[in-house]
Amino acid sequence: MDLSKDRFLSEEEFKKAQEAESKKIQALVQAMQPATPPQPRPAPAQPRGGQPAPQPAPAPGLAPGLPQGTR
Repeated sequence: MDLSKDRFLSEEEFKKAQEAESKKIQALVQAMQPATPPQPRPAPAQPRGGQPAPQPAPAPGLAPGLPQGTR
């Protein structure tokens, strides 16, 4: 800590030593922290009551399940 080797600490020497110690502690804390796992994605929203959402009725005159091209 005594950079000038005069056996006394000046305010500047003390501040430099304090900053160096703070940096060492920050590096140590970061090294000790576990890696953050990726957050799971939320499940898609389900309709209430546990029943599947009703499907819209097909247009009249069109067969369900077949390609619905232009007429």
